[in-house]
Amino acid sequence: MNHPKAINPISDIKSLFEELMKSTNDNVTAINLLKEIEIILAEELIDNTDESLADIGLSQGIAINPKLAAQCFTDYLRTHRFMLGAYLCTLKLLNQRTKPIRILYAGTGPYATIVLPLLYLFSDEEISITAIEINNDSYVAASHLISKLEKEKYFNSFLLTDAITYTPNSKFDIIISETMDKALTREPQLAIFS
Repeated sequence: MNHPKAINPISDIKSLFEELMKSTNDNVTAINLLKEIEIILAEELIDNTDESLADIGLSQGIAINPKLAAQCFTDYLRTHRFMLGAYLCTLKLLNQRTKPIRILYAGTGPYATIVLPLLYLFSDEEISITAIEINNDSYVAASHLISKLEKEKYFNSFLLTDAITYTPNSKFDIIISETMDKALTREPQLAIFS
């Protein structure tokens, strides 16, 4: 008797990311792939029991709550473009520089969305990520996700801190700031880059 092949969502996510990075101009395919990835993240990996809706007021803006941050993933074309941009930039730098490419990622939210494909498409010898999140619930969720995916070795550090006041002790090759909401009116993207 033939038994259906067991589905392993965590291992299947790599093939989804590989296909997603090939879908540079096919929006329909990109959206469908991201919907599959979202299901894996939401149902299989993230404990969504905390329904915290509290934003965090900052001196120069607002850090949105984890629920809203997770919903950013559903802006599929934005998510695809940001993921693709991070992937292509990393690929270009790897062809020009010595490894590892040092990435600073501020505002990870609960999924660490923008760097997720990098964890599957590059080795931990090729990239080193310093991640920053100010919201404790998002920080815990993203840390849990990275651990569940067994991708901790890609992270030089994962900090629970304010990106506005963060002072790095080394230089980075790529800086990703996922800290913008409503066209710079609420979140502190400008202050982070200043």
